[in-house]
Amino acid sequence: MRDIQDIDSRPMRPNFDVKEQIREYWSRRSETFDQSPAHGIHSHRELTAWKRLIGDSAEGLAGARVLELASGTGEFTRVLRQLGCEVEGLDLSEAMIERARRKHGSDVKFYLGDAENTMLPDGRYDAVVCRHLVWTLLAPEDAFGDWLRVLKPGGHLVIVDGNWQHQAITAKIAARIARVWDRIAPRAALHD
Repeated sequence: MRDIQDIDSRPMRPNFDVKEQIREYWSRRSETFDQSPAHGIHSHRELTAWKRLIGDSAEGLAGARVLELASGTGEFTRVLRQLGCEVEGLDLSEAMIERARRKHGSDVKFYLGDAENTMLPDGRYDAVVCRHLVWTLLAPEDAFGDWLRVLKPGGHLVIVDGNWQHQAITAKIAARIARVWDRIAPRAALHD
């Protein structure tokens, strides 16, 4: 058995920063993210379905100031803008934000930041929207508290997420295809 002194005399190592791992993962995925099933919006029909879902979930969003958390490449930002929203996006990955800015130009403000601690002003937004984010949160209770803080009184919190642990067979197949695509797509892009 080791003596406590032996443990205390070991050189200190910095803790591994989970947020940094998450940022690196999504930054690597930024170039192929929109091509993956369930991330990109690939047809007018799909875009219309998303608009209907979000519009039904938060009536009266036209003209609303909306914070999109984990805005990624700005793919879902399209839905919000087509609903007439004034969108501000927040994402942890600079690479994702860069792609989003290429899509939307100066029409949308994108912030580099942490969705669990937005550091944005109290009561600023009519709605807070996120898609495929909640499953990644390290401290969901704190994040929800922060999201409610930035909402105006009577504002809408719209969360679109999935049960990624107990997927239907079609979702499992789509996830496998996405993983394969992510491995080959960067190489395929080099040959274009």
